[in-house]
Amino acid sequence: MPGKVIPQPDDLNLELFQAIASTGQMHVQQCADCRAYAHPPRYYCARCFSPHYRMTAVSGAGTVYSHTLSHYTTEPAWKDDVPYA
Repeated sequence: MPGKVIPQPDDLNLELFQAIASTGQMHVQQCADCRAYAHPPRYYCARCFSPHYRMTAVSGAGTVYSHTLSHYTTEPAWKDDVPYA
């Protein structure tokens, strides 16, 4: 049986994960022009369409409005780990 497939961050996700790993703090992408936050990261701001952004440290405080609990997996290597969030 093949091993578990672990996602490898790339592009904008890699930049976000590197910011988190290098500081140990939660980061979120922030538009450098209008200061809007975005997650997941995007190449252009959804508010002002600017391509200028930075990964900004945030407090980590917030409200969870929804979540998903997976009871099924199509990957045989993960079958013993369900359910997972």
